[in-house]
Amino acid sequence: MLQYMNQFVALRYQIADAQNLIVKEAIEKKFEWLLLIEDDTCPPPDAFVRFNEHIRNNTAPIISGLYYTKSEPSEPLIYRGRGNSFYDDWDLGDQVWVDGVPTGMLLIRVKLLEEMWKDSPEYITANGGQKTRRVFHFPENVWFDEKTDTFNTLTGTSDLDWCTRVIEGDYIAKAGYPKIAKKEYPLLVDTNIFAKHITPEGKVYPY
Repeated sequence: MLQYMNQFVALRYQIADAQNLIVKEAIEKKFEWLLLIEDDTCPPPDAFVRFNEHIRNNTAPIISGLYYTKSEPSEPLIYRGRGNSFYDDWDLGDQVWVDGVPTGMLLIRVKLLEEMWKDSPEYITANGGQKTRRVFHFPENVWFDEKTDTFNTLTGTSDLDWCTRVIEGDYIAKAGYPKIAKKEYPLLVDTNIFAKHITPEGKVYPY
């Protein structure tokens, strides 16, 4: 039986672990595309229609919707570069090419995830003891600096870490999109797909 759409909900896991279990499910069931929607994003009514247009047109292997940080002021989660704040040279309705996107409302070609899966180490999730591979990773590191006699820590987010790995590993080309892989900014944000970011208390960002 052909399945047009299916869902897999990984509850009670850390974000990266849940994402890795979802990727495993998508690969094992031979899906063509994976749409990640996190529980604190509210997609617009036409989100599925617009994502489906991108699927039909095979626009790009990675396409994100637009949403903002849960902060005041609220900032768009669109990035060109690292450590230089968000990218804001665009108008609502634009198709924006970037090198950093969030994973809260993200469409990914499964072929790209398959290529990443091959290069990712196996591990067992801390909660539930499920075996999967580390396609997504929450970056964290602790080291001792002998010069300053101090311990240092480095942490990040699984989404930007994943975006960096996609680009540096040339996985866009490996997935069959060599022209897009050559772009300086090869990840696409469709700002027509404008979602709200919501807190457990119901507060919505941006206002």
